[in-house]
Amino acid sequence: MAVSYQELLERAKRYCAYQERATSEVVMKLEVWKAGSEQVDTVLAELKQEAYLDDERFASAFVRGKHNIRKWGRGKIRSALRVKKIEESIISRALDEINEAEYLEQLETIIEQKKRSLPETTSPASHKKIINHALAKGYELNLIYRILNK
Repeated sequence: MAVSYQELLERAKRYCAYQERATSEVVMKLEVWKAGSEQVDTVLAELKQEAYLDDERFASAFVRGKHNIRKWGRGKIRSALRVKKIEESIISRALDEINEAEYLEQLETIIEQKKRSLPETTSPASHKKIINHALAKGYELNLIYRILNK
């Protein structure tokens, strides 16, 4: 059953109004809804024109959420945005919005929490666990070493 253009547009508007979306997410959703390629292009153009869809705004919101709530580092955030097919220049601008002092403070908190979870923190194995934990969260190795060597 073919879905009309107007129906696709209304569904897409509701989808975008619920939370910020990347263009790639909307394209995938339109494909699930069986939209043709011309319909996809037209719906995307209208969503962008009416400010329902904006990759810059999405990237900023994504960075804020992942950094403030999930406590992710820049590396993990950058990778997740690349998966969502956000342009590198947009990713860089969004990551620049992170306050450097808060970022380092957050990394320090993550390291301290990991240290408290370990029975012993002076062994090389414990040190490696702490580093790997911070790396998995997406933090840069040079910053991890800087905090560990304070």
